[in-house]
Amino acid sequence: MKKIDKLLTNLPKDEAPVNFTTEVMGKVFEVAKEESVQEANLEKILLQQSSIKAPRNFSLEVMQSLSAPKTEKPIISKWGWAAVLLVTLSLFVYSTFYTPLKPSYFSFDLGSIPTIYPICFFALGVLVYLDFVLRNKKGLKV
Repeated sequence: MKKIDKLLTNLPKDEAPVNFTTEVMGKVFEVAKEESVQEANLEKILLQQSSIKAPRNFSLEVMQSLSAPKTEKPIISKWGWAAVLLVTLSLFVYSTFYTPLKPSYFSFDLGSIPTIYPICFFALGVLVYLDFVLRNKKGLKV
């Protein structure tokens, strides 16, 4: 600490010139004058431009659109899920109860599909559909 004190006492002191305040304030006034000229020019340009007026309820409509909750439409609609359910049920019924009596050229035998697969697919479809319906009833965002 003593070395720093000695160093500080030995340094020459800074002194401002006699007319320092006058020079600084003169520069401040010059800049203010230039800015006022630019501001006046800008105001003239803005007044020359045609002004488009907003409708009366513009701000109210904007605020309502911002505060209104946005609902997103699901990718698959209720009718789409109903179609998936119908196809799944028909595959399940077809694979469970159909036994071919004679061979045909169209040899796509759904009876060879294990019964657990359509049941799982059906259950998954029901769960996804219930999730969709319950989320829409509660008003939760997905």
